[in-house]
Amino acid sequence: MADNLIRCYGAHTTLVSYPAANPVLLPFREQRLFAALRLTLADGLIRRIDTTVDPGRAAAAPGSG
Repeated sequence: MADNLIRCYGAHTTLVSYPAANPVLLPFREQRLFAALRLTLADGLIRRIDTTVDPGRAAAAPGSG
């Protein structure tokens, strides 16, 4: 899954995991957080991904399209 997310967000993206009741992935470009992905797990599998993106930061980040 991480490979697909890196392809989606670009090669210069760093993904950081944050363990919580529902795990969260935080993508950064140039040390700037630009989104949050909350994972919903069931039976050890990812069942849903909810994403919140800061469009201004995503558009301004180098390598963003």
